[in-house]
Amino acid sequence: MMTTDLEYLQQLDQPDEEGEYTRSLYDLIEQGTLDLDLGAFLISHIARGASFVTGSGPGGVGKTTTKRALLPFVPSGLPFFNALPGQVEPADRA
Repeated sequence: MMTTDLEYLQQLDQPDEEGEYTRSLYDLIEQGTLDLDLGAFLISHIARGASFVTGSGPGGVGKTTTKRALLPFVPSGLPFFNALPGQVEPADRA
């Protein structure tokens, strides 16, 4: 079942299976994962509708954490796609 933008962002405010909460971009800067200049660059581009792809790497390096921290800056009305090996599907943003 696809979720709306608001429902998805509300889900991000809930703890995961381990009781951890989604980290914000501010959290990532505070923890030294991103510096302020990179955070500002990402926000300025994403807020204008630039596409972004989180790179690949082994589990636990922060791909999903970074993506989730950037989602609130994506303008409404832009399409989202779920990409898995051999499959790309539009995500419902209704």
